Amino acid sequence: MDRLTGGKKNADIVLYCNIGGQLEPWGNSQDGRQSRSLTAAYELYQNGYKKVRVLEGGVGGFVKQGGELERTE
Repeated sequence: MDRLTGGKKNADIVLYCNIGGQLEPWGNSQDGRQSRSLTAAYELYQNGYKKVRVLEGGVGGFVKQGGELERTE
């Protein structure tokens, strides 16, 4: 991550995966919904990156709400 941010721990970072994850209770879990992006955000935060965000609902939620993805090759 240091290579991507130039070593700046105050860089804005937005992570996304298919489901997005959440900390609020979800379904039968009082601990929320774990996801790859939420796990990565936690690891980054523990390593000093404090401006880390996760796309709520993930890419799947983005598309479900009418967002469009562009595919490049």
